[in-house]
Amino acid sequence: MLDANLYSLKLVKSAIEPDKTFLINESDGEPVYFRLRSTQEDDSRIELYHSLTMAPLGSYQHISSKLKLIALRNPNSTIELRNTGYLTWEWTFEFERGIKFSWRKNIIGLSSQKRGFSCFLVRKPDPDYPCAIYRPGSSTTPASVQFLDFNIRRIENLTDGRGLEQAILLSLLGFTEAMADYESRKASPSSSPPTSNSAIEPSYRPPQLTRPVTIDYEKPEANEILVSESSTVSEACNRGLNLFKDPLFLYLFVHAPSPNSFKNAVKIANEIKQTHFKRTKEELYQYLIDDIMIKGNSKADLKNSKPNSLKIYLSRTSLDELLPTQGIQSSRRDSHSTQKTSEQKMNRTNEPARTKTRPPELPPKSEEDTQKWKIWSGISRRG
Repeated sequence: MLDANLYSLKLVKSAIEPDKTFLINESDGEPVYFRLRSTQEDDSRIELYHSLTMAPLGSYQHISSKLKLIALRNPNSTIELRNTGYLTWEWTFEFERGIKFSWRKNIIGLSSQKRGFSCFLVRKPDPDYPCAIYRPGSSTTPASVQFLDFNIRRIENLTDGRGLEQAILLSLLGFTEAMADYESRKASPSSSPPTSNSAIEPSYRPPQLTRPVTIDYEKPEANEILVSESSTVSEACNRGLNLFKDPLFLYLFVHAPSPNSFKNAVKIANEIKQTHFKRTKEELYQYLIDDIMIKGNSKADLKNSKPNSLKIYLSRTSLDELLPTQGIQSSRRDSHSTQKTSEQKMNRTNEPARTKTRPPELPPKSEEDTQKWKIWSGISRRG
């Protein structure tokens, strides 16, 4: 059996949207990711999204029977998943500086003969060890995948643990796509009635998650809360508070892409900041940036122009040197230099007048030069 103390995700199909599958944390029952697959017949792409922010995290694309492609975002990278099995079922991919992983079929448990999958770290010539184990579902329990954290922490030179988690999930979702197609065909009205071994609807009914905006803007980032004029303040605030529950989470930003949503964005940012302080007594830094500041326009443009978009950053630490605030930084430098110049002028006005003094002259060494120096010195004093 899998260890209940380790990080595990349940694969629960949405009861509302047939093309969506939630990946739910078994420890708290909250969805962490959700999977969407393309509805077009000629497109076999699978996409993985963050459940709270709905930010795209990566995709899985079928190329051939020997090659699949995994594309990760933030940062962007492409991973080749290749069929490397000769006599057995095996798929291998490389992640970060030559770290190789291999998916292999295995039998999990003694009471069930359903074949699951295990992802191994390839350590030739040393023995391989598993990093993730997939357990297929049954008539009473949904499928699940468990990450062996104690083995993942042993991997040398691994810097992007979250990216590895998403790559493992995307490859696994690609393997189980045929199984999902089979279940959807059984659930269709034209198919025969389901047998006793067919998957039942899970007792957990995930809430329907809708995008905060209805117009087609760019896809939000993982730490972005995209709002519109009709966005619900409480829902967006809960998403922001859930992000700050992670002690390693640094900052988020509330993005208002149009002037109509500015007022709503300010309400959401203030609500997140105040509620977070009440719960944790931690004060968050707050930065307000619009598109005019980012462009770094002149002071006349700053006075006469109206912004078209607004971003409000909430951070655990100062972001003065990280934010794209060219306009703000330049205006700060201009005001600082102006203030410094005015202070210097005031100091010069208050200072008493200074008399010019001649630097001291050293007497010459030779006797002839000494006589000349005495004559010149006397003339200088008289003058």
